[in-house]
This record gives sequence, structure tokens and C-alpha cells, in this order.
Amino acid sequence: MAKSSPEPHHGAARLILYALGAVGIAGTWGIAAVNGMLLHLFSALHGGEPYILPGTKFPMRTNFTGIYWPVDYLLDVLVVFFWEAIDGSHPAASALGIYFLGQFLPILVAFYRDNFRAASQGSQILRATLWALSFQMMAIASTGWIWALVYIDSSPTTNPSLPAATLKQASIAPPRLSYLLLPALAIGYVVPAIAMAIPSRSLASNNFQQLALIAWNIFPVWVMIILKTFSLGSASGSQRNKALATPQQHLKAARWVNSTTIVLSSAMHVATWAISLSTLLFPSLFNSGLSQHLRPSSVFLPTLSVAHGATVGDGVHSFFYWDQVAGYTTVALVMLLQLRAAMLATGRSFNWMQAIGATLLGSLVLGPGSACLAISWLRDEVLFVPDSATRKDKGKY
Repeated sequence: MAKSSPEPHHGAARLILYALGAVGIAGTWGIAAVNGMLLHLFSALHGGEPYILPGTKFPMRTNFTGIYWPVDYLLDVLVVFFWEAIDGSHPAASALGIYFLGQFLPILVAFYRDNFRAASQGSQILRATLWALSFQMMAIASTGWIWALVYIDSSPTTNPSLPAATLKQASIAPPRLSYLLLPALAIGYVVPAIAMAIPSRSLASNNFQQLALIAWNIFPVWVMIILKTFSLGSASGSQRNKALATPQQHLKAARWVNSTTIVLSSAMHVATWAISLSTLLFPSLFNSGLSQHLRPSSVFLPTLSVAHGATVGDGVHSFFYWDQVAGYTTVALVMLLQLRAAMLATGRSFNWMQAIGATLLGSLVLGPGSACLAISWLRDEVLFVPDSATRKDKGKY
């Protein structure tokens, strides 16, 4: 990755990222340690007897690859962790998990496309895969802030001192990779997510559901395989695509990928909120127990309780919530830093309070993940679309 020169404008951003990292780790793994979630998790793995998955008569599968440590052990952790979020026994956690799936998709699109840009030299796809796996295995709230610190220190796309020509050159992404990204995510991310949610008692075997759960958790591997298979048809394919890409081709690909993703993600945002609000507006449509679990205060408000739960599933909702709050805020900050650099490079002004307000409004209307992708899209439009009315003032930052 091309190294940007050290610049003082990221000082406040670094402090915010450290704070977000602290909140993310405390809200996910910290609360999980206090409320007994981790204790239940380790008891399931080291109880001495085969662990029977809650709500079933089936034991957890302990052999996925034949390599118990660390591969199969980590995969067992994921099965135990996510099982009660997908089996319907914890409706609030399941609802928030579905919401997470929808909002994480645009986060991934923005994340991968940033790794495709010319500023990211070397093995862009492999680098993106390793970071995405860290988000999956450890939670984006726990590792996202580390990625963000590395990114803003190394990528010229967040440097507000660069001239427009340099920033444009660093921001071009190969159109072929951009067009392949959504199909790759559809196959590697969306299909396993749907498969793992199929009720194992009626439509699929318990073994199939466990395998689907694992397949979703390692989706970055499938995405990498698809991207490398179909984008690198020749030894020089990647460099040829990058060399031939023009700003117009870059924008055309960005508009198609971003608009399609935002439509899909926003639809899930609206649908989840509509179902949750229906428990208040049309309570007769739900039984009392389900209505209680799906109301907005149960699904979307923070869980601060650290009371010990009876199973791993009792702590999943809290984990999901803080993972999204800290993780998505981290990504939004990086996207705003990129937008600031683009606006200043093209002679526009940038106001942090207005940008934060617009981001919050976008998160409310479209969802936080869609808002992050919208910022990334706006950044490309600002940088690559000629504007005869561009202001020449230096801006505020």
C-alpha cells in the first residue's frame, strides 16, 4: 500500500479510533466475560461430554477440516456462539442479527472497493480477505479500529493535503473487480446466510445448518476465490485493468455497485424496523411473548445489563449491538476522512458538524451501513465529476 506522508490532521481521528476500540472491546468481549457468555462458551467446548446444541438432540460437530487446533476449535466456537441466534430461540438477537447481515453488506462493499483502489498496491484481495476474516472471527468492533488506524496512516485517500490529480490517481478501482464484487458477495456471503437460517428440524438437517453457519463465517475465503478466479484471467490481468481504467469507467462501476447495494440494504433496514414497529402499532398480529422481544426497545436499544444468562444465546444480542455501534462508527469515520480529503482537494469546504449530522440522518433513513457506503459514493462523485461551481476556499477541518 502506498504510504502517505505523516500529517497532523489525523490526530483527533486517532484518539476517536482508540476510544471506539475501547468501547467495542468492552461492549463485546468485556460484557461477554461479565455476563457469563464466555463461561458458557468454554464450558460447551471443554465440558468433557459431547455438547448438545440448545433446542436439539444433536451434538455439536467437532470435525470440520481434520485439523482440530486451531482450525476446528475456532469453528466450534463459532457454532456455539451463533447457534441460538439462528435457531429462533432468542427473537431479539435473531432480529438484530438479520439487521446486521443487511447493514454489513454495504460496509463490505465500501471496504473491498477501497482495497481495490490504486492506492492499495500488492495483494489487495488477500489483504482484504485477512482483515475481513478478523472482523468475522473477533468482531469488527474489536479489530475494525486497528484496520482504521493502519488505513488512515497508509492510504493517501484520507490525506487532506494532496492535490486533486494525485488523489484521483490513487482512487481508481479496476471496474472489473467492482462488477465482480456483488456476485462474489452474493455467492460467498448472502447464500450461506440464507442457508444457515433454514430451520433444521423441517427443511434441512442439523449437520447442514452447522456447515452453513461455518460457510458464512468464512465468507471472505469464498469471496477471495471468486474474485481471483474471475478477475485474474492472465498474469497481468489486474495491472491491465488498472492501467486501462478511466475515471468514467470507475464511476460507472461505482454507481452500479453502490446503488444496487444501498437499495438492498436499505430495504432490509426498512423491513426490520417495520416489523419491529408493528409490534407497537398492530400488537394483535403477534403473540405477547414474541411482541415483547421484537419491539424497538428490545431490538434496537443498547443492552447494559450484565446479569448472568443461562446460555450463550442470552448474551448474543448485547454482543451484536455493540459490535454494530462501535464497528460501523469506525467505518463511518474513515469514510468521512476520505470525503474530507476529496472535498478539500477539489476546492470545496468541509464542515464536520454538518457531515456528522448528515451521517446520522442517513443512518436513520437508510441504515448505518448504507450511510457509510453513501459517503464513499459521494466521495467518488465529488472527486471525479467536474464541477464548474467548485469553490476555491480552503475549507474548515
